[in-house]
Amino acid sequence: MLIFSPAQISEKLSLRFAMQNRPISASLRQKQPRLKLAKGEYEIIRKRVLERDGWRCQECGSMQNLHVHHMKRRSQLGGDVMHNLITLCADCHGKCHGWARS
Repeated sequence: MLIFSPAQISEKLSLRFAMQNRPISASLRQKQPRLKLAKGEYEIIRKRVLERDGWRCQECGSMQNLHVHHMKRRSQLGGDVMHNLITLCADCHGKCHGWARS
């Protein structure tokens, strides 16, 4: 059982009240911009991802029609960084995004 002194209770209430009266923009967490590389720099990272993954689709093992896929979408602030990229073949990449292959 926690027992607070009157001074501690007053302090906790004043902190809670101060938090409730802060402007909304100050209480919201700002999104960090994603890391987007220039085309030449992206090609270097893309090649490193393919090499890291052994030039194989990490879903099915295929070595044909390889793509580099962002695991966290760019629209969700997924950056062009090694830990966010994975090698997938065109078929597995399409399944991941719900694309129909013709």
